[in-house]
Amino acid sequence: MDSEITIKNIDKTILERLKFEANQQGLDIKAMVLQLIKKSLGLEWIKDNVTSYHDLDNLAGTWSDKEFEVFSEKIASFNEVEKDLWE
Repeated sequence: MDSEITIKNIDKTILERLKFEANQQGLDIKAMVLQLIKKSLGLEWIKDNVTSYHDLDNLAGTWSDKEFEVFSEKIASFNEVEKDLWE
């Protein structure tokens, strides 16, 4: 059985942050609050009707061409195969 809770006297700063975080994750404020409650109680494993995977959306398209070039150079070795490890 689902229940409801009313929270009164929420500080403007807290409300604005809730709205921001909810927007970043593609949730409404109620779903965001429920998610925060679950996390703070160690109950993240409890499933609800909201499934959203937008962990990196706020980073998409933010790198400059130079930043991408530097990053690509740093990870280039990940594509190299060490043949002696596979023999």
